[in-house]
Amino acid sequence: MDTDRFSNVAEPLLASVRRVPDRTAVVFKDQELTYAQLNDEVNRTADVLAARLGAAAGDRVAYLLPNCIEILEVYYAAQKLGAAVVPINFKHIARELAYLLQSSGASVLVFAADFAEKVAEAVELMDDPIALACTRAGNAKAPVAKSLCGVGVVDLDRARGEASAVESELFADAESFSRIQFTGGSTGLPKGACRTHRADLVELAGVLDSNAIESCEHPVVLIQCPLEHHGGHSWFTMAFAAGATLVICAVFSAENILAEIERRRVTHMILLPPITYLRLLHCPTIDDYDLSSVQLVQSAAGATSHRMIGSIYRHFPNAVLNYGWGQSESGLGTTLVITRQMLQDKSPLLESVGRPMTGLELRVVDEEGREVGSGVAGEAQVRSGAVMAGYWNQPELTQRAFTEDGWLRTGDIMVRDAQGYCTLVSRKRDIIKSGGENVFIGEVERVVSEHPGVADVVVLGTADPVMGEAVAAVVQPEPGVELSKADIQDWCKRSLASYKKPRYVLFVDDIGRDDAGKVRRDEVAERFEQAKAEVAPKSYTQVVDNPSVYCISVPTGLKSHDPTNAYLVDCGERALLVDTGVCEERSLEAITLARRQIGFAPEDVDVFLTHHHFDHRGLAFSVGGPDSRIFMTRADADAVAYEQTEAFRQELLEKMERLGLGSAEMAELAAYVAVAEQGGGRFDRDRVTFVEDGETISVGSQDFRVVGVAGHTVGHAALLHEQSRSVFFGDAVLMEVNPCVMGSFDGSDADLVQAQLDTMERIACLDFDRGFVGHGPARRVLAQQQVRERARAIADRVRSRLEEIRGAIAAKPGAVGTDVAKTIPWSTRTDSWSSVPFMKRFIMYCEVDAYLEHLVRTGEVERALVDGVWKYAVKA
Repeated sequence: MDTDRFSNVAEPLLASVRRVPDRTAVVFKDQELTYAQLNDEVNRTADVLAARLGAAAGDRVAYLLPNCIEILEVYYAAQKLGAAVVPINFKHIARELAYLLQSSGASVLVFAADFAEKVAEAVELMDDPIALACTRAGNAKAPVAKSLCGVGVVDLDRARGEASAVESELFADAESFSRIQFTGGSTGLPKGACRTHRADLVELAGVLDSNAIESCEHPVVLIQCPLEHHGGHSWFTMAFAAGATLVICAVFSAENILAEIERRRVTHMILLPPITYLRLLHCPTIDDYDLSSVQLVQSAAGATSHRMIGSIYRHFPNAVLNYGWGQSESGLGTTLVITRQMLQDKSPLLESVGRPMTGLELRVVDEEGREVGSGVAGEAQVRSGAVMAGYWNQPELTQRAFTEDGWLRTGDIMVRDAQGYCTLVSRKRDIIKSGGENVFIGEVERVVSEHPGVADVVVLGTADPVMGEAVAAVVQPEPGVELSKADIQDWCKRSLASYKKPRYVLFVDDIGRDDAGKVRRDEVAERFEQAKAEVAPKSYTQVVDNPSVYCISVPTGLKSHDPTNAYLVDCGERALLVDTGVCEERSLEAITLARRQIGFAPEDVDVFLTHHHFDHRGLAFSVGGPDSRIFMTRADADAVAYEQTEAFRQELLEKMERLGLGSAEMAELAAYVAVAEQGGGRFDRDRVTFVEDGETISVGSQDFRVVGVAGHTVGHAALLHEQSRSVFFGDAVLMEVNPCVMGSFDGSDADLVQAQLDTMERIACLDFDRGFVGHGPARRVLAQQQVRERARAIADRVRSRLEEIRGAIAAKPGAVGTDVAKTIPWSTRTDSWSSVPFMKRFIMYCEVDAYLEHLVRTGEVERALVDGVWKYAVKA
């Protein structure tokens, strides 16, 4: 149909009235109207709107109606007058209704008698007057109120019986608004997309073309989705433009829909979203109906599954499935006819939403607005005559919605292939930032929905102490199917990266979609948050009984480091937390969550710190109560206190400069120190209970003995629980950093390399059954033999490193410390020294400094200060 010749969206209907006046235009329950009869009712409704309710060109006429014939009559009556309609979802509560009426400036509200109480509440909330009209909307028993809150109400049904059906002069201005379609109300205040007559006519041409309805001799169109939604509007205007018979479903009822298809010989049908088809296809009596008349099944507004497509083709033998994407703002969208061959071949196009409709330009751009190539994800932007004019009375939102060159920003993430087929990845706003990675909600929902036991799913983001934000799935299983969290996660592992799989899974009997099959995500999110504690992944694992020991995985904030293993020991009335990890918000959240889940109040928790670094500073004072005891060695407490002084900063910078760091690396170091000073909390030395090697501490009903294991830090201590023959080692047997000796930047005169060697010898002689270590989820608990092997390996590595450094100096007399560091075969895999992250380089420099200090102390190496830098040589 050539819609360019029209200037009012009512004209395609009028063309069908002239062409097929006696054909049945609309069927609803037991009501039937021909095209001529429908047009008469539209004219009578227009007469009432103008004469009794004062509606005129440029006004807004709102309606609050369920699916019924009256929606069509009010819609076309307003169009003939030149008034813009404001369709309102009848599921809105009174407060929402009042907001929409006031924000749209509606002068008239037509409502169903069943909603009179809601309308009365809304009118009381409104400041501006509004004319009211009430209709029974197909419910003959519903009483029509004569007034609401002192406002007279026009009985639309009675008034139309007295009104004129004469065709009046048709309003003709294609650039005027035909409707204000409110959208986006599930996550914030609704936005009114202003659609002109021209935009809706251009959209109509695209919808007619994509559904090939005009090639059907006598199309019969069945609509189940709400007529006040954009999808419902597109299809009823398409039906009337094509001269089709429109069959309206009041609400979703599988039996009624199947019966209407057989009785009316339906050729085209739309149910939204795809999950609604599954509800239809699961009807136990579906095979009792003749569905052979259906030629096209339309779906959109959600991801299809291969299972659903296959089921449609089994039950609708002569139909094709037309799938697509679109928005109220864009008007036109994309479309794809899914063939049986595509399903048989498992074509990748099954994941697509098709190519742009006729008349629509679509591009995919990156965050800077640059168009990206095929196969690259980006925001879809569209341009056509069907795009909205803007958002009603929201100029700032309108400006943000469009690019400077006139493209509409859809907010949807798509990938476009070389043939122009588009795949919807996710809504731009529906991105979960989990562990620093982007997770597209739509992608996860598509994968989960493919599980044969899943009937429906909603994926959302939720706050998580470990990931920051985590993926959560609310799953509705198929009837009679029992699923577990592991079932969903294992299924996702087949198709998704590990970080994308749901960390939380809540199973529900019903997702709670409305009659259009859409879901209010805020309501699902609220349901999830209420049940979150029951389905939350535990941030701890019980690793030992008698006493119970729980390992808490504490994030470090560094991708290159394993989580810290903190241990909570159940000591009866109290608990002892061994180590806390890096001082940051996520660490505190992980420990707090575990403490709560295990069942201890903060005031009942004492803390033992096996060691302390500058980035641990302050966390121990936050996890317990004000009177909780914090145990650590005096040597480590002195070192931590010293780290907060100017003397420490000067010593650190001076030592690194003398080691041979150039100006660029010294600048990096100064910046690093400045950032480190801001991190963590303040270390409150006055709250610390100092412990020494061999001392016994009592917590609740349990006794522990302190075992000095200096080396990793100057005052590192392990904790022995003799009753269970367990030792908490902290980082004393840490293998990752060869070992992690950090140099004497603590104001003491300790030789940490020698302390490390002495400690490994002591650990090799300890008698115990199990050892708890400070890093690595796969190495939480080690047997005595494993710990002894580690201790020997660490000692051997220290001696080997000393030989490597001695050899490097012998090969290059007068070498500086940084030269020596660059010759060491570190485990870090990089192409060049400069590509090693600075923090790792800094640790390596600190190790080398400690080794050089040890070699100087033992007399094996000598050094001389030349131009402010130490130069080393093997002592003759």
